[in-house]
Amino acid sequence: MIADIFSNSHIRIKADPADAVLIVTWAGRQTEQTVMDGCMRIYECMKTLQRFDILNDNRHVIGDWREASQWVGTVWFPLMDKAGLKKFAWIKSPLDLPQASIDETLSSVDISVFPIRVFHDYQQGIAWLMKS
Repeated sequence: MIADIFSNSHIRIKADPADAVLIVTWAGRQTEQTVMDGCMRIYECMKTLQRFDILNDNRHVIGDWREASQWVGTVWFPLMDKAGLKKFAWIKSPLDLPQASIDETLSSVDISVFPIRVFHDYQQGIAWLMKS
């Protein structure tokens, strides 16, 4: 059974005891602060629970959060990498503004070095995480 680890109005983090994946669902309008707070919560959960594969679902995000894009790409992803991140499946929002924020973040990340893949389909993201 999937267990809730953390939840507020911007982010929900869950873990399934049957696998090593953290399931992160973002919702609503994000700000620089909500993104930074949420990302650091993911970091802490990953380290504490020893779950190094992340499903990061942005399908319910509205608006852009570009003010945090640079920080996510240049500070948070390197921090996650050093802490042992294995795979990061990023599910895009169907809306243009949140997609643009993800694209801006990824422009500051070398995805050949970091284990990040972007998906439009939730099931494809899960399938990629479950591959050895």
